Amino acid sequence: MKLLLDIGHPAHVHLFKNCIKNIENRSKIKITARNKESTLDLLDAFDLEYEVRGEIKRGILYKGLGILATNYKLYKIAKKFDPDILVGVHNPYIAHISKIIQKPSIIFTDTEDAKLANWLTFPFATTICTPSCFLKDLGKKHVRYNGYHELAYLHPNYSGQIPRS
Repeated sequence: MKLLLDIGHPAHVHLFKNCIKNIENRSKIKITARNKESTLDLLDAFDLEYEVRGEIKRGILYKGLGILATNYKLYKIAKKFDPDILVGVHNPYIAHISKIIQKPSIIFTDTEDAKLANWLTFPFATTICTPSCFLKDLGKKHVRYNGYHELAYLHPNYSGQIPRS
């Protein structure tokens, strides 16, 4: 199985780092990342290979143009890598590209009140995964799980994992 995973925020590195380490011997994983805050430093610290797919944009006009530019860059990466599944956290780019290349997407979120991000992401996602405490019903593509994003890295099974210096 080939997985395209897009990291848009430093917290997403923590969310996925253990999953990546657990499945990297059984699956081929392509990580793309936005250069935002400490995201790239964390990926480097955990020895995770990645390709930068863009920078954070400021201002509504630049954010709008940034969606187009990021979608184009991710499209080129996805066409070359040919993933079976695309994954991201509240990630409109992954949802859009999965629709374009006709591959399933899995979108994780724990934020109900991000109206614009929800509007840009949810209609295009194949599956939307939320903690069971998520109040809104997102319809038939909504999957709830008993847990929280933070348990992916704070669970006792993964305690003590510190990045290399």
